Amino acid sequence: MQKRIKTRTVILMWLVWLPFSGAFAGIHSFFSQNDSDVRLDSARQYMTGNPARSAWLAREVFLNAKISGDEDLLVRSALTLAKVDLNLRHFGEVITTLSYLADSTGVALPDSMQRDLFWYRGQAAYQTGYFQSAKRDFQQYYAFASKENDSAAMSKALTNLGAVCMRTGDYDESLDYNQKSLALAIEQNDTVYLSKIYNNMGGLYAYLTCYDSAMSYLQEAHKMLLFRKDTTGIIASLISMASVEREMENFTTARDYDCEAYNLDKKQAIHDYYLQILEALGLDYYMMKDYKNAEKYLQRALNTTVREKNLYFNTHIICSLVKVYMDSDRTDSAEALLKTGLAEAEQLKNKELLKLLYKSAADLYAMKGNYRLAFENLGKYHNYYDSLNNGPLRSRIKELEMNYQNDEREDEIRELQLHHNLLELKLKKDNLHKILLLSVIGFGIIVILIVIILYRNTRESKRLIQKKNDELADAVATKNRLFSIVAHDLKNPLNAIVGFSSLLTSGTNPDPEKVVRYARRIRNSGLQGFDMIEKLLEWSRLNLDDIHLNIGENDLYYTAEDACKLVGNYAETKNITIENHIQPGTTACFDKYSIESVMRNLVSNAVKYSPEKSRVDIFAELHEAHVIVRVEDHGIGIEEELQDKILNDEAIMSRAGTHNEKGSGLGLTLSREFVIRNNGEIWFQSLAGAGTTFFFSLPVKEQSRDTKLS
Repeated sequence: MQKRIKTRTVILMWLVWLPFSGAFAGIHSFFSQNDSDVRLDSARQYMTGNPARSAWLAREVFLNAKISGDEDLLVRSALTLAKVDLNLRHFGEVITTLSYLADSTGVALPDSMQRDLFWYRGQAAYQTGYFQSAKRDFQQYYAFASKENDSAAMSKALTNLGAVCMRTGDYDESLDYNQKSLALAIEQNDTVYLSKIYNNMGGLYAYLTCYDSAMSYLQEAHKMLLFRKDTTGIIASLISMASVEREMENFTTARDYDCEAYNLDKKQAIHDYYLQILEALGLDYYMMKDYKNAEKYLQRALNTTVREKNLYFNTHIICSLVKVYMDSDRTDSAEALLKTGLAEAEQLKNKELLKLLYKSAADLYAMKGNYRLAFENLGKYHNYYDSLNNGPLRSRIKELEMNYQNDEREDEIRELQLHHNLLELKLKKDNLHKILLLSVIGFGIIVILIVIILYRNTRESKRLIQKKNDELADAVATKNRLFSIVAHDLKNPLNAIVGFSSLLTSGTNPDPEKVVRYARRIRNSGLQGFDMIEKLLEWSRLNLDDIHLNIGENDLYYTAEDACKLVGNYAETKNITIENHIQPGTTACFDKYSIESVMRNLVSNAVKYSPEKSRVDIFAELHEAHVIVRVEDHGIGIEEELQDKILNDEAIMSRAGTHNEKGSGLGLTLSREFVIRNNGEIWFQSLAGAGTTFFFSLPVKEQSRDTKLS
């Protein structure tokens, strides 16, 4: 009986408690929900003033939402936490939080929240060096921005895509993204992203070695940032300008820019560019051969990347530190660090980093005498180097390679034809021998004499054929060298023309002075390429015997005057005086056109290798039956180890002038051929640092021997 009463009492109490428990749970849930919303609002308010407390509050709400299963609160707290962690440079936490939200919850996010998710995760992936992931997220962000027709967001996405592609070495794609972003930023008058785009374009032109164009973009971005007092952007532009100055070998200027950036970054609450500045200062001191300071800054940067788990910058700094170890003869340390860097670059699948590391590996193993490993790493470097060449340049090189291959095929056909002719000749000879052998009995001594005569003729034929083969091989080798030189030297004027013309057609409105300056540089580059092609045509006509010389008695004074007029404008740009000391009436027997070309080439070379405000002199002196013309300069001279290569049949070489002028090396080759065709000789005397004198001789007639020469 008592058991029944107890059972009924328990059941009655449970029935009474059940509705109250539900009510209590609802009340607790209500107050918990309200408390989480309050904490989340507080996290947003503390985001700028106290980011550490903001992160703590947002993370607490996020963890509670994960436990309670409140999906709406989970999404809102995750995005708030990601934004705070991004400002605190906790990039790994950003990726972890948002990847959980995207992959584990199964929640269908609104478009606006998805857009924020892709933006925050893309920024974190970019900062940690996972550029392919960053590219995918920025592309998703761009898709949402396009769907909403949000031009500002589209420009932001395109700018970041351009930066990502530049990091991965996809320069063509980066240029395309930046051009699209530039058009949108100009349309929206968005100076914030316009300055970022100019900064990216400066980096691209620096890669193309168009340093003037690169500095123009970077300085324009720097002006905008100074006007807006955007300290973070100013630091970024200073680092970029320092990088270009370093490429131009202005190491002191580069260090000054980096030090200015370092001082500005110290005043910031969050050091966005601390790693880049440390690495840049390390490179500045490395270029200045101050290896102790270089190692100090690079090691600090490396320790920071390890602490922040930033794999990309860790690998990038390893590339620089390896160079320091190699140049300070610490090859074992360099090798150990290099292996770590290669493993990380392979993990990142970053072609640009792999290219730099394989180049360093090739140099390192060459220093250690392990030429097999050096050769293997050099091959890998060239594979990545070829894959990273820019589009227009690749097309031009491909075109030249196709022309070269076509010429090689023609040479092969000619060689096969020659081989066929030799076989036919051999067959004829064999048949003739058979006939002679059958006639031996009847003709005895006569047959023997005929055999001897035929043998001598055959030997002479072989000798002539061998001589022709040797001449053909020399011509092919010379042509191959020439095409290699022209293909290489044409890149500089073509790059300059493409770079400056891109500036003129980029959609911006440069001031008239810049337009005139760019046009003048395009014209100078075009004239340089035209001069190279003109010399190439003269060389080809000369080798094809297409130039017919009209040799007769001519006045050397007027020939020299005509040559000086053609070089005069070039000499004026360097403030160089050309003095013609040949007396009027000084005659010799030569072809006027070809010897004028010789004088023009020699005087042009003298100007090219002379410093500003110097002098070039032309003289002529009578020596027996020849007039000897000499062209003197007071320039940089020719190093002793290079003198044997000048005027050499087997070498076509070129050096940069005192103003870094480029050339093909054809001028002296043409001059030598022309002088020889005019029955003369050419030679030179030179002393490094003291100048060079070129001589060539021409025959004179009897009646001109009494002519007074100076």
